[in-house]
Amino acid sequence: MASYFSRWVAGVIIGITVVGTANWYLDAYGYWGNADGVFYSSERKFKASQIGHFEHDGILLGTSRMAHIDPDRVSCVKFFNAGFSSASLEEVIEFTERFVKKEKVIVLGLDFQMFEDVKKAKNAQGGFGRTPRDFIEHLLSLELLYKGVLAARHIRAGLRPKVLANGQRNTSEKDAKNAALGTVQYDIKAVSEFRNRVVQFRMLPESEILLRRLKHLLKQRTKHSVVIFNPINRILADDEGHMDNLLGRIASTIREVFPDARDLSRSQYANADRHYKFDYSHFTPDTGVSFVNEALSQTYFPCTSPSAKN
Repeated sequence: MASYFSRWVAGVIIGITVVGTANWYLDAYGYWGNADGVFYSSERKFKASQIGHFEHDGILLGTSRMAHIDPDRVSCVKFFNAGFSSASLEEVIEFTERFVKKEKVIVLGLDFQMFEDVKKAKNAQGGFGRTPRDFIEHLLSLELLYKGVLAARHIRAGLRPKVLANGQRNTSEKDAKNAALGTVQYDIKAVSEFRNRVVQFRMLPESEILLRRLKHLLKQRTKHSVVIFNPINRILADDEGHMDNLLGRIASTIREVFPDARDLSRSQYANADRHYKFDYSHFTPDTGVSFVNEALSQTYFPCTSPSAKN
């Protein structure tokens, strides 16, 4: 009996060791810093880990709209893209507090959705995953082991991850689809629903308080920060001027805290041709690279081309 029990314990230990070692090595979600990108939906967890492993001197912060920008095409310093889907002001603050260290420059892209008073479940997008429970799950999960094996096969087949090592969203499929379309093809119903959302928009009461917390953090993390109120597709504007008024209110709130913030919400970058022809909510990566480089060239030492990186 004792011999059987000993063999059982030894088997369990060996099994745990094998699964744990394999999960660490394959690193399906990039949790351990061993993955050059991820194929599965773990953007927040991946970036929370990857920012500490990817060599960089600058950070891009914001929502998925910033996440589309290729940081390798941003001038002057080597950037890591820390933007993620549906990022709230609270999440950007948490990410900056926990994972952003001293940087040469930080670019913060703000979107109007960040200022909307919408009740969201805490960590509705999965959180940043650095709890003891996450540690055990990423070490011993058989599901993650399976995904890790699939990811290894994808890499061997020459496929690119959904989120790249530098933090950028892989936009190759969206870019190809966009290039194939001749004209804008937005869903009329979706555009109408968006306009209704603008009409019913309620400003987050603590917006200014959160912005001031963010400003304090940026001062701690870098000597040079650039704050941008991102462009929003002009085609979404209604005839009554609701969106124009809303963007003006938000821009005013931002300037109260960041007087030097660049308001691009209604700039040339807000034109429909600067956005995907089938996705009204996201400007193209080329657009993002253009306005970030423009902002850097005017606010952060001569910084005009990728060749200027140091």
